[in-house]
Amino acid sequence: MKNYEVMHSKKYISIRENEYSDIDDTGFVWNLYNKNGEYYLKEYGKSMIFMTTKREIDTTFLIGGRQKRVVSAKLNDSLFVSALHNIAIYETVDLELVYDIKYNIKQIRCQTLWVDYLQKGSKRINYKPLYLQKPYKRNNVSCKE
Repeated sequence: MKNYEVMHSKKYISIRENEYSDIDDTGFVWNLYNKNGEYYLKEYGKSMIFMTTKREIDTTFLIGGRQKRVVSAKLNDSLFVSALHNIAIYETVDLELVYDIKYNIKQIRCQTLWVDYLQKGSKRINYKPLYLQKPYKRNNVSCKE
C-alpha cells in the first residue's frame, strides 16, 4: 500500500511516496521546481516541464537513455492534470497529478488506474486518465540541461 506526502514551498513542490512494507519504509521523492509560473522535474541533469496552468502540452523527452512523455491538460474551469509517462515497449504512467490553478495537488495516480492520494477533506475527482484519452497533438518542448 502506498500513500503520499505533499510539501509546498514558494519555489518547490515535493511529493514523497510512503510505501508501507516490512522491507523498506522510504519511498521515491519527486521534486518539482517553479520556473516562470510552471513546475519542472529534473532527471539526469535535464529539466522537463511538468505542471502548467498556462498551456496544454503533449511532448516527449529523451532523458538518461529513456523516452519520457509529458502530457498536461485542463480538466475543467478550475482543475488541471499533468502526467509523466515512461515509454519502453509500452507506455506506462509514472505519475499523474490533478491540481488547481494555484498548484495545490488534489489527487495523485501512480502507475495505476486508481487514485493513490486525495488531498485531505477532498472527494475523488472522476475523469479518464490521460493515457486512456485520445492522443493529443504532440508539440515539441525542449529539454534543458
